[in-house]
Amino acid sequence: MESTQSKWSEDTLEELPARVLKFLSGLGKFPAIRALVVPRGYDDAEHALGWRLLHDASGYAPAAPAPAVDPVVAAAYAALDAYDNENFPIFQGALRRLHPAQEKVVFAGLSAQQGAASVQAVATFLDRVEGLAASKEKADQDALATLEKRGLGPDKRRELAALVETARGLGASPASPATPAAQAGDAVGDQVARLERLKAWYDDWAGCARKVVRRRDQLMALGLAHARRPGAQQPEPPEPPQ
Repeated sequence: MESTQSKWSEDTLEELPARVLKFLSGLGKFPAIRALVVPRGYDDAEHALGWRLLHDASGYAPAAPAPAVDPVVAAAYAALDAYDNENFPIFQGALRRLHPAQEKVVFAGLSAQQGAASVQAVATFLDRVEGLAASKEKADQDALATLEKRGLGPDKRRELAALVETARGLGASPASPATPAAQAGDAVGDQVARLERLKAWYDDWAGCARKVVRRRDQLMALGLAHARRPGAQQPEPPEPPQ
């Protein structure tokens, strides 16, 4: 991380993406929890904004997701989780042998993930492949042609992009309105600034959730509470008055 000064500690900012990922995953998958914050203004636009800020700040960050409940979102998570584990090694192996320069670009810091982190991993992968598609360099076009021969044609890329949008949504149609770029903020600026924008969003909605979500298991699904340690002693009840 850059050395730009921040009012937050370096540890706090570096732990933030995983916490936000857990929070977004819980709200995306648990309609019962989501129903508690929607009346306070948490809508599709805010959810999309959280994902956009997370992507700007970190690209992707591994975190264990809560068990799926919403069937539409759960199906998208499962499909993306299975896809990157099966296909990333195939694509990376082909690029490493035939197009090593493009392999370093497409798979820089990128590998197959588990659960919620697969959404971020596939989204990052697709962004980089679309960069190849937009390039006029023959080497990039050749690398794209190799990926298409291995099963990543335009139709498949569109299918994966739709799954990413569904997984990032609130169980609504993939055609839900996108967050305007000006509202989400651009990716210009240093890493600290991006993390601070993400932290402001997270503090707002995590603070709201702590007030309206009462059940401990639901707070745990959002990453806002921890499981009690096995064998932890409960406080003794007070002595009855004599």
